[in-house]
Amino acid sequence: MLKVIGSILCISGIIILLMLLATSNMHTKFWITSRFNSLTPMRIIKFNKKTIGIYDAGSISVRKIEGLRYNVSVRVTTYPLLVRYNNTLFRIAISIDNATVYTVRKTDYPVIRGYIASMGDTVDDVKKLLELLDSRCIGKVTLQNMFSSPYAIQGVFDIGDETLDSEISLDFILLIFPKRDLVKVISPKPPPVSSIIFLKNISIARLKGNINVRLEASLNVSRNQVTRAIDITMLGVLMLGVDIYRNYDEYKHTIEKLKTVLREMIKRS
Repeated sequence: MLKVIGSILCISGIIILLMLLATSNMHTKFWITSRFNSLTPMRIIKFNKKTIGIYDAGSISVRKIEGLRYNVSVRVTTYPLLVRYNNTLFRIAISIDNATVYTVRKTDYPVIRGYIASMGDTVDDVKKLLELLDSRCIGKVTLQNMFSSPYAIQGVFDIGDETLDSEISLDFILLIFPKRDLVKVISPKPPPVSSIIFLKNISIARLKGNINVRLEASLNVSRNQVTRAIDITMLGVLMLGVDIYRNYDEYKHTIEKLKTVLREMIKRS
């Protein structure tokens, strides 16, 4: 009985270990879940002749699986606006200096949302917001040089396993910093001089677009998985050793045969 169980454990442990070693060299990413939201601002703040748009980019909740490494892929797409002024239909683009997506734990999100709702519109308030996001986020990606004409830009960042709990519950906050020269007229060209002042004052709140956040994963063999495979193998070897010790006569012929084979191999080498 010990021989059968020991053999099964030993072979199973070796197979599992070989599978883990083989999959550790695979870098294929696969989709876990995603969220698709339109750009709806939480706050539009004007400070020191600058503007910042703050958006709720959705949330994701999944159960963590050991042996996977997770990363977040962010895609922001913006579209041109159609604005009518003085019986003329203008097609304009809101130019963006950069857009930053912060990933925070769901437990930290209420603190950040509360500050966003109550914060003022001074430079210090915006600085405190950025410090709060940097201190609470577990990852961020900055997308630069965007134009709503239309335009799509994507960024990816890894989330370390040490930052994740058994339940992955994440919220995403998008900050958009438009360029000082906010509006670019696409058509008609050249725009009437009388309309330029009106168009230049179009608010970023009218920005149209969407954000797609994807949680992806790739195989990443953990130390615990390798240790457990080795433990299973060693347990099988131990049980076989005990059975050999208790029933040495049954194994004597096999052991002698193995010794002979080993001697021949040593001589040939």
